Amino acid sequence: MSDQQLHGSCLCGGIVYRAAGPVHYSSHCYCTMCQKQHGAAAGTYANVDSAGFVIERGGELVTEYASSDDGRRGFCRVCGSTLYWRST
Repeated sequence: MSDQQLHGSCLCGGIVYRAAGPVHYSSHCYCTMCQKQHGAAAGTYANVDSAGFVIERGGELVTEYASSDDGRRGFCRVCGSTLYWRST
């Protein structure tokens, strides 16, 4: 995909982020951890370089959970919104 900027926030609006492209690929994950985190049949992801992912506001509200040896899941500690998954 071409370079682009994706913008988002958590449910309460305390965290605002942007992800600068390129988006390398997007995917749906059907593992049980993603199902539990998203409360759905799958978690949907757009993969960008970690340097392109920037918390613009509310970084102090981000909490991470080490869900496996391979990755950490970021979420808002106020509203619980899912923010990202990153490899370790």
